[in-house]
Amino acid sequence: MVHNYVEPSSKTYKATDENKTAEKITGSGKKGSTRTIVPEEGRKVANVVVTDKEGNEIEVTMNEDGTYSFKQPASNVTVEVLYEALTPEEEMQRELMKDD
Repeated sequence: MVHNYVEPSSKTYKATDENKTAEKITGSGKKGSTRTIVPEEGRKVANVVVTDKEGNEIEVTMNEDGTYSFKQPASNVTVEVLYEALTPEEEMQRELMKDD
């Protein structure tokens, strides 16, 4: 009797934020795992775009805590967080938060 044992994949994939638009990206990077994107504190998010190595957009979910998540595909991905423009008052508040 022949058994075809397949070794579980331990391959992990990168989530690259080339423009440093997110505060951080968490998760293991294994195919099918949930990755979490944490936007910069004090900024209003307009959109979060995650694309695979072929340029296809990956579905992103907005979470109740203000973070965003996606399922890691079997390829590296690129992450970009797009922010709304800040009003002068919001910009001043953001700068004050940085100083704390």
